[in-house]
Amino acid sequence: MKIQTMPVGMIRANCYLVSTEQKNAFVIDPGGEAHRILKRLEEDDLSLRMILLTHGHHDHIAAVWKLAEETGAQIYIQKEDLELLQNIELSLCSMADLYFHYNPDIPICGLEDGACLELDELKIKLIHTPGHSRGSSCYQVEDALFTGDTLFAGDIGRTDLYGGSYPQIKASVMKLADLEGDYQVYPGHGPATTLEKQRKENPYLGQVSYDDYF
Repeated sequence: MKIQTMPVGMIRANCYLVSTEQKNAFVIDPGGEAHRILKRLEEDDLSLRMILLTHGHHDHIAAVWKLAEETGAQIYIQKEDLELLQNIELSLCSMADLYFHYNPDIPICGLEDGACLELDELKIKLIHTPGHSRGSSCYQVEDALFTGDTLFAGDIGRTDLYGGSYPQIKASVMKLADLEGDYQVYPGHGPATTLEKQRKENPYLGQVSYDDYF
């Protein structure tokens, strides 16, 4: 498995391009600059098979439809956030119309918690982690955990947007903390980290106090 990080869009959200030994790939959260992603696919001789979304906000979805049109890749998102992909006000894409392209005719697959996808040697598991939005989710692939706007290095996602809930996101990050073993954490914004480091240092995961941290 090869993971490439591409900050894209107006606020440089992390887009991840993940490829297999057979040169097939999926992209996580293509939040803009479809041309750059397509160019990288061409340069690396990769075939895009799937587009995986951690949630439905504009900075994570703006290049989705262009990529799907150009490659035929299937789009996946947790089912609770399907409504965001169908409403440019809820997804805040109305704020980003200069780089947003929408095609309502392209089908989108809504996934349940625990859904498993496969691409060549890779097994991809969706972990539903609501709180930032109703359908916010993480993707577990081998020892990598793509956490979107649920868990960051030293922080968690905001909960003041449509569908957000602080009690839910607190429960969601504790759900991640309870996973067995360690993972490389690839968040939707900011640097990569590890789950073990977040267990020890992130105050929202409950093992350190705010007084100790700040």
